[in-house]
Amino acid sequence: MNKIFIYDGNDVEKVLTTVKSAVLSFSETPMNTVVMIKSTKDAASGVSQIKRWISASSFSLILIEDLSSAFKGTEIKPFLEWLKDHAEDYEGPYVIIREAESCSEVKAIAKKISNIDELLLNIR
Repeated sequence: MNKIFIYDGNDVEKVLTTVKSAVLSFSETPMNTVVMIKSTKDAASGVSQIKRWISASSFSLILIEDLSSAFKGTEIKPFLEWLKDHAEDYEGPYVIIREAESCSEVKAIAKKISNIDELLLNIR
């Protein structure tokens, strides 16, 4: 079961507060949320943090904001393959990739959600 979603909306707060969540942002202007957020501009440290969160199964949901900008000029495929393998694990967390302009590699592994309620149905 693929548990990776792309969502472009700004109304993710109600999903984040429904389950134990974490947010990692590569954005210059991270979203405001009451959920724990970690901001980074460094792709390597951000990817390491995401891998730790996913491998530890500490969270039910991980939101990654502006992932493709972290990989501008570098290869994103190895990380996405790792992400897909772990997000398909039944015990692993759901992953939301929040960005309007997803790269084709992200689109290939994630299901695009256009409505926040559709996302809530998938997560419960």
